[in-house]
Amino acid sequence: SFEESTRCSAVEVLTTVCEKANSVVRATPGFAEELITLQLQLLCEIEANEQEWVSGAYESQDKIHTNDDEEMCSCAEEAIFRVMHAFGETALQASLGMISQWSSGTGPVPDWRGRRASLVIVQTLAVGCNKGMRKQLKDIMPVVLGCLADAQQRVRFAAVECVAIFADEYPTVFQRMYSRTVVPAMIAVFGEGSCDKVKGHAAAAMCNFANPESCSSTALEPHMDGLLSQLCALLTAPGSSLATQEQALMAVSRIADLEATASILREELAAAQEAAAAAAGHAKQFQALAGSSDEALRAMQAEHDRFKAAAEARAAAAATEAAA
Repeated sequence: SFEESTRCSAVEVLTTVCEKANSVVRATPGFAEELITLQLQLLCEIEANEQEWVSGAYESQDKIHTNDDEEMCSCAEEAIFRVMHAFGETALQASLGMISQWSSGTGPVPDWRGRRASLVIVQTLAVGCNKGMRKQLKDIMPVVLGCLADAQQRVRFAAVECVAIFADEYPTVFQRMYSRTVVPAMIAVFGEGSCDKVKGHAAAAMCNFANPESCSSTALEPHMDGLLSQLCALLTAPGSSLATQEQALMAVSRIADLEATASILREELAAAQEAAAAAAGHAKQFQALAGSSDEALRAMQAEHDRFKAAAEARAAAAATEAAA
């Protein structure tokens, strides 16, 4: 087989062709499917024994966390985003069936590496095919939620990355539609079954999810106690790295901002309700005064009519008497 540097160069050539000769590539039947399948296979070229990766500490600047000796996987991760961006909707349609197949273990690589590879494709589609992917969330989210509880740490990490990207790429929509399922699943990720890298990245993902500009406190309120409990536990856990603790602290701060915003809104609502109640009371007073005024006007009108009728009767009687 070829050396990894040669294979990486071949991947770069194919990727560049997709970018520079996009119309030609699109017109080639089956090219997109074959290239994405190839990249999925390259994404699986990582160590089957994940112990080395699991034992490392979380580093917030490293998003995908491949090992230094996983050159082909790193090469494929970089190339796949460029390919998805170049193909657009074509890449989305070509990838959906593969995601389902590889994530369920029925693809060419049936172990956890195939599940992780399918999630990397999901991540790149969310960024490179943003509008089209939004329509597919209802079908993709069960895959992501299932992988958040995967027995393999690197699969969990990739699923957490999906949540982080979705929260950024589909703000407000994602939080409103999926908070009931995503937040409990993320709380479970903070449990004892996850390594420091996964927990740190989960805390970072919750920072994205709990952005006050795109998330309301009501989305988190049903799960607030459990979420804060797990995040605060990371701050004092013996095995937590400094980067993990920083992300946990930032997530707690974000949630506190949400609560503060909600508190202000509740105060403003209460003040508005009081003003409305006071206005309603004044309206009743005005209605009573108006009613009294109407009654007084009707009484005055009746008295005037009686006086007018009596005066006219006296005048008629006087005229009759004078004529006689």
